[in-house]
Amino acid sequence: MIFYNYTMLNILIHDNQTIVGINSRVEEMMNLLHMESNDVRFLGIHGMGGVGKTTLAEIIYYRFSCRFEGSSFISCTGERSTTAHDLASLQKQLLSMIMQQEIHIWDHRDGIMLMRNRLRNKKVLIILDDVDCEKLLSALAGDRKWFGPGSRVIITCRDSHLLITHGVNDIYNVELLGTADALQLFSLSAFDKTNPPENYKYLSMNFVHYAGGLPLALKVLGRFLFGRTIDAWKSARDQLQANPNKEIFDILKISFDWLEESQKKLFLDLACLYLIRPFLNLYDFKEIYPAIDFEVLADKSLLSKSDYDKGYLKMHDLLAKMGQEIVRREDPEEPGRRSRLCCQEDVLHVLEKDTGTDAIEVIAVHFGDLPDEAEDRIFNINAKALSKMRKLRLLHIDYSLKYMSSDKLQFQKWFDCPSKSWPSSFQPKGLVVLSMPHSRFKRLWKGLMVLDNLKIINLSFSYSLIKILNLSGAPKLEKINLTRCHSLHKVHSSIGTLRRLQKLQMPGTKIKQLWKGMLVEERGCHVNQETWLCSIMTALCRNKAHIPPIMISDHL
Repeated sequence: MIFYNYTMLNILIHDNQTIVGINSRVEEMMNLLHMESNDVRFLGIHGMGGVGKTTLAEIIYYRFSCRFEGSSFISCTGERSTTAHDLASLQKQLLSMIMQQEIHIWDHRDGIMLMRNRLRNKKVLIILDDVDCEKLLSALAGDRKWFGPGSRVIITCRDSHLLITHGVNDIYNVELLGTADALQLFSLSAFDKTNPPENYKYLSMNFVHYAGGLPLALKVLGRFLFGRTIDAWKSARDQLQANPNKEIFDILKISFDWLEESQKKLFLDLACLYLIRPFLNLYDFKEIYPAIDFEVLADKSLLSKSDYDKGYLKMHDLLAKMGQEIVRREDPEEPGRRSRLCCQEDVLHVLEKDTGTDAIEVIAVHFGDLPDEAEDRIFNINAKALSKMRKLRLLHIDYSLKYMSSDKLQFQKWFDCPSKSWPSSFQPKGLVVLSMPHSRFKRLWKGLMVLDNLKIINLSFSYSLIKILNLSGAPKLEKINLTRCHSLHKVHSSIGTLRRLQKLQMPGTKIKQLWKGMLVEERGCHVNQETWLCSIMTALCRNKAHIPPIMISDHL
């Protein structure tokens, strides 16, 4: 009996010349494989779903398996079940391919013993494709000692942390295609040639832009459009804005399905925010969500790892669309029963028709550049509709709507807020970020507000702001931005008690002299006094304000 891997049927029909950019990727992989070395090496191929990990692994297998005494390509797609029977079945498949005879394994522990005995003196090439479970790795490639000198084990995975914890020697990150390569791949799928016909070029670029360099999307869309008319292309392009392609959606959603609940919550929040702010600052959100959840999303390629390492949160367009579609499917007919609102029309519908419910946790919407009729709709909104959203915890909006309240609010970013001050009756205990640039505030709030968790205040470009009153009820404040608040002439002396303050920005204000009683008391100070002093003095110097000698001498 002859054993072979079913995926080789796909490999054998590959025309390597038509796999765009494959040669450079294979060359980079070869540099990591060190074929001349007799060491046993574990290599990882990492990237988001649909980026081409499997294709690269197939080409490596097809080109180089002949150099080994035995080889096996195991597809682990969908293998989330890790019972003893499932693991034993995969071990049987792997050993049978390498030994070219039927191997019987009844228990995965016996399988491990058998693999050690049969393969420890054999030079093998093993590819484990689409692994996302440590149990699978432990059962199929638990230790380098299982394999003979010169063996190579290549693991494709969406989770870089899984590869690192398994001791993988090197990890190759598969990047998205550039525009030129993306257009070529799309054209090969849509027209069976490397460039689109002249009358299809503009439309082709529309689809290339939509795919964002993701090979899966380029091939799926190209195949779907093959042989269709220009009118059909235009219709398909317009439909994609409202309804993602099912094949692309299903493959990308695999990564989401494997997340823990708190990670899913974070991902969906960011996906909705992405519509109005493709680049988000990690600093604004790190106090609201568990830090580990950001790292997990980056490890699983649901956030750009390179941008995350720089302090920014960015995801691929198609991942954001996938997240938005997950939310839409919570209730396709009534937006007011969904957990998140991020589409202009959905927000207007909920507020106009008064269909808001407790289900709504996030509103993130951009109302800029609206036509006149849409502006009229906003001004006629029923304000009572806002009061039903009692679980609202994240608000990001940029239009003059009447104030809305929710005791669950953690993050508020509201451009052009029409209120004259923050309402005294609204004191959400969990509020961490209050960002209201270009507001019409005259004062931040009246009297004392108790906001124990507030860390960031941004009132920049609030030209009517005259004074900042008592801040002592927000002892955890770390950052205050008052840039270009032209009318601001007074900040309450309680700012001197903010022992965690790290950054104070107030260029373009009327504050020219240090206020009485500003100096923080030494007793009970639990943070670095120099950090606090530096932030205050930097702000004053930039504003050309007077700094009393006592402030300088007491802290030298």
